[in-house]
Amino acid sequence: MRTMLIVDDEEKVRQVLARFFTLRGFSVTTADSGTEALKQLSVGAPDYLLLDIHLPDVSGLEVLRQVKQCYPDLRVIMVTGHDDTALMDQAFELGAADYVTKPLNFDEQRWARAFFADTAPAQE
Repeated sequence: MRTMLIVDDEEKVRQVLARFFTLRGFSVTTADSGTEALKQLSVGAPDYLLLDIHLPDVSGLEVLRQVKQCYPDLRVIMVTGHDDTALMDQAFELGAADYVTKPLNFDEQRWARAFFADTAPAQE
């Protein structure tokens, strides 16, 4: 079974995403902060990481930086409420595979590209 860690400070977002991916065969765990995510990741990496870029304690970019040092092949998809090109360029430089914007669109093809495509990041 594929595993995923969802990191977002908004409980409703975590719940909706967890349900969406659980129904698609993922074993999902969640974290509400960068600190909690790093704690969970210290014991092992999931197959996928869905990471909010704006977290209350540690920025998503810093979490991404630390994660990629330990798990360079982990597929990380960033989540952002702002379609900020400069910020996403930083995330890609740090190793993010793709990004999705809030409000979330649950288009199956979009998620499939974000999680399974081995090509360049797709823009929404």
